Amino acid sequence: PGIEYRSFLVGSFLLVGSSLCGGRAYALLEKLFRDIANLCGADIRSAYPFMDRLTEQDASPCGLTVDTRFDGTRAEPALRGSITGISVDNLTPRALTDGFMDGIAGELYGLYRAMGDVSVHTLIGSGNGLRANPALCRAVSRRFGMLLTMTDTREEAALALHEGIIAGSIKPVYCGSAAKMWGVIAMLDAVAESFPRFTAKKEETLEDGEKIKID
Repeated sequence: PGIEYRSFLVGSFLLVGSSLCGGRAYALLEKLFRDIANLCGADIRSAYPFMDRLTEQDASPCGLTVDTRFDGTRAEPALRGSITGISVDNLTPRALTDGFMDGIAGELYGLYRAMGDVSVHTLIGSGNGLRANPALCRAVSRRFGMLLTMTDTREEAALALHEGIIAGSIKPVYCGSAAKMWGVIAMLDAVAESFPRFTAKKEETLEDGEKIKID
């Protein structure tokens, strides 16, 4: 339950487990800290720098457990998250921050386990939610028991689209109306941002099989 099959490149598919809240749970905690600070008269625009300092070093388990499924799941939309194991010793900003990150990592790990007998040899992370949060990367590594490796590029989806178009394995389709200008700007923006230059493909194969160089 909660795992989807999605078509990938020709003859292949992806097993996908998608959380509905995910990294947004961490944003909810940041807003809570920011609201408390502002109530105390400290006008701060972001609590993330303070949260980063809190988690610079790993801490020992504190017994506080956070279920970050605040928006439910695809299989159980009515499900809600929780914070349990609260004591007089662990109701602290550090324990909450650690608990939220471990909860996010735990949900990802739960989705992975739901995929069944799937063997994973390499754990790769992408997206700014991980890239900007080393403590979350450590939490994911702990949960999976593997070293998390981040991708080299910051724009993974755009790069994949770019490379797929060059290889001919991806053929984007856009819908709109030129008469009413529906979707025209979005299409032009996508072409400008993601489509490769015509010289990116070094050669083209004609209908008769002849290959010509592009330069």
